[in-house]
Amino acid sequence: MVALRDTGKEIGIGCDEGTGLSIINNVGTVNGDQGVFIVDVRNAVYKASGSGNTFGVTGAKLHYLTHGDTYDFTTGHIIISNNKTLFDESTSANLAGVNNIFGAYETTKAIINLVKSTETSLTATVKSSSEPNFQVLFGKDGDTKAYGSNSSYADSALSGYKITSIVGLNFGINEIVPLVPSVLEVQGVAAGRANGNNLTYAATIIFNNSLKVGYVGGSGSYINDSEVPEHFLEIKRGSTILTQGSSSLKIIDGTKLEVVLKSGDFANGDTIILKTTIVDTNNNPLLVEETYVFNNGAWSKTN
Repeated sequence: MVALRDTGKEIGIGCDEGTGLSIINNVGTVNGDQGVFIVDVRNAVYKASGSGNTFGVTGAKLHYLTHGDTYDFTTGHIIISNNKTLFDESTSANLAGVNNIFGAYETTKAIINLVKSTETSLTATVKSSSEPNFQVLFGKDGDTKAYGSNSSYADSALSGYKITSIVGLNFGINEIVPLVPSVLEVQGVAAGRANGNNLTYAATIIFNNSLKVGYVGGSGSYINDSEVPEHFLEIKRGSTILTQGSSSLKIIDGTKLEVVLKSGDFANGDTIILKTTIVDTNNNPLLVEETYVFNNGAWSKTN
């Protein structure tokens, strides 16, 4: 998709292993055991490019064609081979989940599951500790059609799936900037109970993006204690969770989370576990759980 944007090309092609697209007089015919992906970006909208901007595109169309199908590169007209029949999605199962959209034939399985289901969209998140992270978006509308055959795919990775052709899926990609908790401190906390200069009852977690939690009021956003163990973070002493009823939480300036014990101090070995359900105001998630441990008046990251 980046190459299509940067070169100004309108059509992209991706062939599965053991599959090709022969093009004669600007009409391509699929030959082989698996399928060919054709991406049409003529009506796509790209996010502005440049330093500091993330990649994003919406409004693209995705076709997945199999043996015998043809695609006219001049008109965009698609002819499905006559050994496939139109799906009736209303009799199909619900949409299955996606583990790794870029895994072996996972995209193929995901879009087949989508068109056979009663769902209208599917979002898959691609997470990596070293590469950019993306959300891949697939959607159906009135122009989306799927055709199935009685033949199975040759590759064992598609075991249980019948050869399927799909026309007119909506397609988009958004690069996401994951949440990163950058600092954990035991000083500078304004909220909570007074205790002289001793602030070992409080911690501040600073994130790179503004958090999306609770409601906005006063100097920040606030969340209910009862939501914390399930949705946001856990404070643990051994196997005991201290969060619910034992602490207060406050968001300051959008990016700082104050954690204040209602009584007593943090003890050596106490942990704060940040959950992957935390999101920022752009719905970018924390990619992995982050665990911090308290020892000798300081917090340190353990993973």
